[in-house]
Amino acid sequence: MTCSVRRMIAILVVSIGAFSSASVALAQDLADAPRKVSNQPVTTRTRTLPPRTITKIKTVEVRIPTLFVSARSKADIWIKPVSSAVVKAAECEGKPRQPLPAIGSDEPPSGTVPENENYFISEALRPGCYRVVAALDGYKTDEKLVRIGTSELKGVSLDLEPILYKVVITTNVEAGDVRYAPVEASKDPKTGEQKYRQVGLPRLVYIKNKSASLPELRGGTYGFDVNGGVEYEPYNGVVTVPGGDNKETIELPVTLNYLLSTATFSSLTSDQWNLTPNSNIGKGVLAVKGPGVAIPHLEIYRHYKDFEIVSDVRMINGMAASFVVHASGDKENYYLITLTGPNAAEPYRFSGFLVKNGVPQRLQSVSISHLKETIRPNKDFLVKITVKDNNIDVQVNEAGKYVPLGRVVDPNRNFPIGAPGVAGGKDEQTQFGSFLVCSPQCPK
Repeated sequence: MTCSVRRMIAILVVSIGAFSSASVALAQDLADAPRKVSNQPVTTRTRTLPPRTITKIKTVEVRIPTLFVSARSKADIWIKPVSSAVVKAAECEGKPRQPLPAIGSDEPPSGTVPENENYFISEALRPGCYRVVAALDGYKTDEKLVRIGTSELKGVSLDLEPILYKVVITTNVEAGDVRYAPVEASKDPKTGEQKYRQVGLPRLVYIKNKSASLPELRGGTYGFDVNGGVEYEPYNGVVTVPGGDNKETIELPVTLNYLLSTATFSSLTSDQWNLTPNSNIGKGVLAVKGPGVAIPHLEIYRHYKDFEIVSDVRMINGMAASFVVHASGDKENYYLITLTGPNAAEPYRFSGFLVKNGVPQRLQSVSISHLKETIRPNKDFLVKITVKDNNIDVQVNEAGKYVPLGRVVDPNRNFPIGAPGVAGGKDEQTQFGSFLVCSPQCPK
């Protein structure tokens, strides 16, 4: 037979203040009062009343033995007896030494910490070993073992640490910054469009080596913008943590679009080019052998719109000299400009191609046999390519004067922006002694 002891326990004492002091004039003893003349000043004495404090005591009736559990407001509390077969009596104190079975999702809690409170008082318990667990959405579950004896009020404190996540943003820029803040989603009542409103203070982290980390994020939705400098279009996005896989670290790739290249490019050093497999640069000469496309290495030289190429060229084996315009970074999409020599399958032709996903489509082809002496093998000649909107004009310098070869026009404007470069074909050997790119035009 189990008996319980009722006990009144004071758990809260509140001081609610004291009366303020006041000045009080005291009446004079009339029997001892001297006579006063009419011009004698009247004096008064003051006395300050001592402060008084009123206290209120909140009491809770509990049945002994019981547990007093300290935890966060609204946390669910499970109090489960543990047999000596699972936990030895000497080990029933503090953190479990070995993992205990998870509490089933269908197993209701023993109770919940009231809102705006930080404690939970259990019902009367039998003496023994208990497993006390606290859980709250957004926090790591905590648990402890506690042994409670007969007629004992036992306290246990559970620390619910917030679950924190990290978002790692990888991008295509070496440096910059990322600004982020908590946001709240809503739908536009007229259009149904999803919109976000900032609901917390923004924070700033910096991009280093193409990466930035957003640390210590509570579960929720965050808006962010990535800034890579004036050359790049800012990127705005939204990320929700945790993701579908519940991982504490989320990898988020972001690619910034380069706005427009305007800088002049004139380098002929190998570190400034993405070369073809059989190409090389030495002594200020770019030598292209065999098939492939070579474009500038740096991003700032890969996004020209209206520009001009002036290049000194030599056909080593009389096959062809080829240039690319508005090339993509993967070198699969671009315009190809080709001048063929006497040993090509189609000798002395100026041709323009649209190359899409690596497949060429001819847009223009005209004879340039009248330039046999100018573009003969192992002779340097100067080529000028002017790009404006969807028009590509090609000229060759003959005896100090530029002679137009023709115009290549893409009516569909497939590639409005991209990188300049050079190209090679099968069995072709070409040297470029200079390669100058200017926007919108090179000096005359």
